[in-house]
Amino acid sequence: YSTVEMYNLSAQLVGHTADVRAITHTSDGSIVSTSRDVTCRVWRRIEGSPCEYEERQTLQGHSRYIIAVCALPKEFAQVLNTFANSDMIATGSNDNVINLYALDTAETLLNPIFAFKGHTNTVCCLNYHRGCLLSSSWDGTCRVWKGSDSFVELKGHTTTVWCVVGVPDTDYLLSASGDRTVRLWDMQGMCRLRYEGHQDAVRSILPLKDSTFLSAANDSIIIQWNIHSC
Repeated sequence: YSTVEMYNLSAQLVGHTADVRAITHTSDGSIVSTSRDVTCRVWRRIEGSPCEYEERQTLQGHSRYIIAVCALPKEFAQVLNTFANSDMIATGSNDNVINLYALDTAETLLNPIFAFKGHTNTVCCLNYHRGCLLSSSWDGTCRVWKGSDSFVELKGHTTTVWCVVGVPDTDYLLSASGDRTVRLWDMQGMCRLRYEGHQDAVRSILPLKDSTFLSAANDSIIIQWNIHSC
């Protein structure tokens, strides 16, 4: 072990009262966490301390546990014509709702400024791509939210869609499902390709820069795919 670099624990963020389901960060370096305790919490580094954080805000509004979180740039706020100078946070929950929050406020307890409704089961994944909020759900669908009342529904998977991500520098999306497949979509909702090879639920996707991507599944296997062929 002499050649292995050892690391020390630098910080612990303590406050949630049940398992933490997702984390992300905002443009100012804040950490955002979601939990089965039905809260989303914003942690900011204590001024003058490189390793210590304090809980600054608790985001309220969901009625059941929160399983997904995504940081959104100010451009998305402008699409909604509200809070144009604010960083935004979207949260997805077991209550089937996506809540949107604006963080440039001194308030400790924050309520959502908008709720995206339409999924009929838990919202389990959120991402941002090309000016749109992406969501996937236990209801077997993905949605591309282009504004407060505009969305495209991606239908084709036969069970839970665990992950949806954008393909960098393209207008395409990838989704991973419990039906053991990965699918390539355009942002108008048309399925372009279907990738088959896993023997159990596909949980996660990582796009790479060389027109390939990785998928990870419950079959204990990681597969690298060429995005242009299946």
